[in-house]
Amino acid sequence: MMLIDPPSVFAPETEWREFLTEMEALTSELSRDAALVLSYVKMAKQQLAIPLDDQRFKCPECKQKSGVNIIYGYPTDEATQQAERNEVTLGGCMQEIGAPDRQCLSCGHQWQTQRKRTNTTSNR
Repeated sequence: MMLIDPPSVFAPETEWREFLTEMEALTSELSRDAALVLSYVKMAKQQLAIPLDDQRFKCPECKQKSGVNIIYGYPTDEATQQAERNEVTLGGCMQEIGAPDRQCLSCGHQWQTQRKRTNTTSNR
């Protein structure tokens, strides 16, 4: 793409018409290029989309804040899309007792979190 200088204000009308034609063609080309670039930006963002750091967990192995939840069971479309965006990891259809519930995207380490137990019995 090479930009050309406009003709002199004293140039004949034919030069100005030629200049206009070239600028309109260039504008059309730039619009196509801009649309292509925008689609590539969108594609890259989809490939690299990751949750914000405050939605990540610190890996006990490598100490990076790049841990995500592991989802078990048959994945929904939404879960599959989240996995493609590295927001979660799919753990398979069956979850065994003691299975890890987090995975580090940096080193691949999987771990089980210590969750607080809630008392489900009520005093009557």
